Amino acid sequence: MKTTIPNPCHATRCWDHRFPCRNHSQRAGKGRSRLRIATTSPIAALLFGLFFLLAPAQGEDVYPTLTLGGQTYTNATAIEVNPVEILFKADGPQFKRVKRQDLPESLRDKYPYDPAKAADYEKEKAEKARALREQQRREIYAGLQRQEREIETKIKRIDDDLVALQRELQVLNASARRKPKSPARVAADQARARKQTLITQQAQLQQQLEQVRANQAQYR
Repeated sequence: MKTTIPNPCHATRCWDHRFPCRNHSQRAGKGRSRLRIATTSPIAALLFGLFFLLAPAQGEDVYPTLTLGGQTYTNATAIEVNPVEILFKADGPQFKRVKRQDLPESLRDKYPYDPAKAADYEKEKAEKARALREQQRREIYAGLQRQEREIETKIKRIDDDLVALQRELQVLNASARRKPKSPARVAADQARARKQTLITQQAQLQQQLEQVRANQAQYR
């Protein structure tokens, strides 16, 4: 005689009744574990992300063929919609941005053009662009001011080194007078070489400072 094993999922609180039974809960947990393991791989995670990026979102209309601007696209979906234009993504992937006034007749009822909304959108967009440019200008100007202070600090340090080196040279020159091969003469020659190096570095920093200040004038 054939024995029938009762299905544990026929319990009253199962998926069919909007609540998971114990058996289904365990299965769902195992499925989620496998998904977490699979997506821990960098390649799997990348493919997983690309799938959701390129796949149409739920509720989006998919047009098997759609002609825009004289070119026909396959499996096109609207992925960005604003009062001025629509951005479509199609197989390839291909992307096409179309103004609402230029949409084919079949889409004009779905995406009607409202001049007032379009004007408000363009105004808001322009204000955001101006705010972004102003923020960037302030950041660039602040960066140039930091460069100016850093260069001025380096120039001041070289000025102090030159003053100290000049005092050292005076002492060495006095000791080396009439002694062309004395250690003082060698030290004096080395000090003069260091002085020339510092003068060259200072000139280069001065040029950098002038350039930074010229750039500041563009962003002030």
